[in-house]
Amino acid sequence: MKHRVHRNGSARTAGPPPSPHQQMLAEGLHLHQAGRLADAEALYRRVLAADPANAPALHLLGALANQVGQHAAAVELISQAVSIEPTAASYHSNLGVAHQHLGQFAQALGCYGQALALQPDHVDALNNQGVLLQALGRIPEAIVSFERSLKLRPNHAETLNNVGALYLALGQLDTADARLRRALKLRPGYPDALINLSGVLIQQGRPDESLAAIEQAVQATPGDARAHDMHGTILRAVGRAEDAIGCYDRALAFAPTAANVWLNLAGTLQVVGRTADAANAYRQALVHNPDSSVTHSGLIFTLDLLPDMAAEARTERRRWNERFGQAWRDRPAGHPNAPEPERPLRVGYVSADFYHHSASTIFMPILRAHDRAQVHVYCYSSATVSDAVTEEARTLAVGWRDVAHISDDALADLIRADEIDVLVDLSGHSAGNRLPVFARKAAPVQVTAWGYATGTGLDVMDALLIDRVVVPPTQEAEYAERIVALPSAICFEPPAELPPISSPPALARGHVTFGTFNRLPKVSPAVRDAWASVLLAVPDARLLIKTGAHDGDAAGEQLVADLAARGVARERIMLRGQSTRLEHLAAHADVDIVLDTFPHTGGVTTVEALLMGVPVVTLLGEGVAGRLSASFLTALGLADFVTASADAYVARACQAAADLGRLASERATLRARLLASPIGDTRAYTRAAEDAYRMLWREWCAGRASRPS
Repeated sequence: MKHRVHRNGSARTAGPPPSPHQQMLAEGLHLHQAGRLADAEALYRRVLAADPANAPALHLLGALANQVGQHAAAVELISQAVSIEPTAASYHSNLGVAHQHLGQFAQALGCYGQALALQPDHVDALNNQGVLLQALGRIPEAIVSFERSLKLRPNHAETLNNVGALYLALGQLDTADARLRRALKLRPGYPDALINLSGVLIQQGRPDESLAAIEQAVQATPGDARAHDMHGTILRAVGRAEDAIGCYDRALAFAPTAANVWLNLAGTLQVVGRTADAANAYRQALVHNPDSSVTHSGLIFTLDLLPDMAAEARTERRRWNERFGQAWRDRPAGHPNAPEPERPLRVGYVSADFYHHSASTIFMPILRAHDRAQVHVYCYSSATVSDAVTEEARTLAVGWRDVAHISDDALADLIRADEIDVLVDLSGHSAGNRLPVFARKAAPVQVTAWGYATGTGLDVMDALLIDRVVVPPTQEAEYAERIVALPSAICFEPPAELPPISSPPALARGHVTFGTFNRLPKVSPAVRDAWASVLLAVPDARLLIKTGAHDGDAAGEQLVADLAARGVARERIMLRGQSTRLEHLAAHADVDIVLDTFPHTGGVTTVEALLMGVPVVTLLGEGVAGRLSASFLTALGLADFVTASADAYVARACQAAADLGRLASERATLRARLLASPIGDTRAYTRAAEDAYRMLWREWCAGRASRPS
């Protein structure tokens, strides 16, 4: 979005002939509008040499300074013009542009407001105000500003594109579509509108039209990094991740310092399993935009996927806290909550995953099982999609807040206004997290748990709820949070409809089938080495890879190729794509033993395998992400499937493949054992979580009471 600089001088009405100064200004303005800036500047300065208090000349010279990037000079010049002619709306608008370029956003908004107070129909001020509000994340207000402008100038393609992009950001796809198509009718081939329209179309489920729009934009502006960036985003959305990487590379060739492109490239590299490359791309994005907490979280999440990077991940968590976690110091001291230790608690859950997602399968059972007499549930959802899970969560909450499009400051204020006693982070450093809100100490007690509970690094996060297998006492010092132990790392509520348990397929087939159901970014090079070693050591075995992505996805094909390069014949590997959850669970009937990933082990995927009676071979890692499977296996009496090294992992998989009797006996009893364990007893587990909340709340109340009034 671009600012509009108003270059007109003072309006003229019928009257005496223009003075020499006015003639000079008119000539200068003509040169200015023709792009002959040096000649225009010379004439403006001649006027000022003779008349230093000539407001139009000061204003026009300031507008020119804005154009050439001399924004401090523009502030000085236009401020002088305003002091002489304080009722000229255009002066205030252009002064706002200068302040905005200098990062002086409050002053800029004040200038736009003053311009509009003087002239409510000043379209440039409305547009400039909209651009700034959008940059500040105040999207609904920006839309109001742009729509006011459109009422005055309905056929302005740039404004239609700007407001269309904002409706897209809010998920109001039909309105965005209408605005953008109108912009394109007025200006056929308008690249910015084509880029935004492609985003609308992909979200409307019209991938062919989306690709056609973005390819038209790329053809129209082959050197425009934004077009290549969006092209990559659309290709990734339709499962062509490798092609998307090529688009991002082209975008970076034109804009090597574009942090958002590096960020998109990083996420796509992660999707195709190039995790180390993804980490490097996140680092580049941080070089070019060190103030992005989202990018820094992406780096931390990726480091959790890499072997031997636990120490660096802890370091980056500390750095995140140092850079972004100090904002709470600027917030109001204390909280308005009544310090009554035994009253019902207001518990707020913050997540971007209130929809059908692996994380929601972990925390939704807790929302269902809460004691409503003791816990009043509030949900703060940053999800941008909605489904049956979303609707159920709404019904379980006393207060439901859609917060995807509000700022961190506004969300922190909302949580304070709701007087939340215990605020629960369900995302950690995964996508869509709102950790900057927790950094603002939005609630008296703040904990992280379940959705992606690997530790946040925030010194204002009071507790990490986890079990003692995942974080043993010897590792507590590695976490910024206090460790509060629960009976298990997670609880799990199976779907109402479950496929039946079948016999191990090896009994009928005469050969063992290993399987993996984890996301492919978790399949590190070390895991590929280990899986190849297992398959080479058990020469008649097969491997079923269920990717959860599109059939024939490039990342899955690359994994098959990598195993083939390690000596595993391609015909021994079966690749399956995404399916319904019931079909996903039923696929375990074709697997005898699940091979876990490392250092980032399975979470829900491991529990689902155990629910279907399939043992899981895992390697015990360092941090939370590397120890979840070990927690579940230990709770179910399968600690002998937990190994301490890659060699031991390979040996244990081979040993399990040779013991069909053990596989059959485990398969017959695992589901019942899981459902009777702390993992499967969701009500008992939720009572334990509520006890943890109550303990932390009582401590806060006691601390509040002990402070001097």
